[in-house]
Amino acid sequence: MTTLQVGTASGGESNRTQNVFVATRMEPTTSPEIAIADSVATNPLLDPTILWTRGEHCRELAGILSPTANHVEGDLTQACIDARADLLVTARASAFRLISTAVPHGFDRDSKVPAVVGAVGTGPHTPLVASLTGLIAVGLGTDAVLLTVSRSDAEDEHAVATLDSLDPLAPGAGTKVVRAETAAGLIDSLPADALLVLGAPGGSWWQRQFFGPGRRLIHRAPAGSVVAKAAPRRCFQAMDDITPLGRHMRSRDALAVMTHPAAAVADAGILIGIVRRSTLEQTPTGTVGGLMEPVASVMADDPIDAATDLVHFMERSPIPVVDPQGRLLGGFLGAGA
Repeated sequence: MTTLQVGTASGGESNRTQNVFVATRMEPTTSPEIAIADSVATNPLLDPTILWTRGEHCRELAGILSPTANHVEGDLTQACIDARADLLVTARASAFRLISTAVPHGFDRDSKVPAVVGAVGTGPHTPLVASLTGLIAVGLGTDAVLLTVSRSDAEDEHAVATLDSLDPLAPGAGTKVVRAETAAGLIDSLPADALLVLGAPGGSWWQRQFFGPGRRLIHRAPAGSVVAKAAPRRCFQAMDDITPLGRHMRSRDALAVMTHPAAAVADAGILIGIVRRSTLEQTPTGTVGGLMEPVASVMADDPIDAATDLVHFMERSPIPVVDPQGRLLGGFLGAGA
């Protein structure tokens, strides 16, 4: 069993107590709450492609996250699709929902940061917060800590399970549960000069504590903060390049190059249909255009869940991804393929 240190923070320096008790990470449980916590650890930033916009500290943060991060301006949506970007570092993310974002506040990469602290919970931004915490710590050559809050004994087991589920997203990160009634108390418990990473406003009590009226606590973080906002994974982020079949190809020629049970058919770059190996095998002297079926595809900016119904229809072959003009951009194997 692994033990986690649990401290308390009341918000005042004089009466703040640390290391009050030790919580034990329990064996797996069938509790619905724990099951939710165990399900969040899908890494949103595995070998990420990162773009950054103009804005204070955006270039610096992007450079820490990836040495190949690129500057972007103009049409952000098209730039993200063209680059198949995973994350946008930007000064303001409130209206941009295509991909996940990271917004630095008062961040200075030249200052000595002894620790990067990720404030995590069970909200939708938690996996991104954990991943960013680990990446920033590696980029700065410092320690990473994932920290969550527990307001009472009844919440301790769930808090520990949440941290346990996030281990793969920030390998080697320390973990801590803090007893706190407010986010002010938690911030007061941070190490001096620590950089805070937290999720965007909305959802949980935890996030409302940071962003509610009169609680702009992100500006009180010792070495600044990074606010993470997660977006659903999009089809363009999952796709790879594919080579479509031409409509005039003979069945036997198409069969010689097909690597999956079904394939996209395109004409001058426009997706015009799909054709199945089984159909071509039944008519070896036919043409692809004469044997193809109507178009089956997803849009580049669709969430990948939109492709669920096409996985079986495409017989676990790459699902075509198109732009609004019907141009074939690529394809991807849906979940379960």
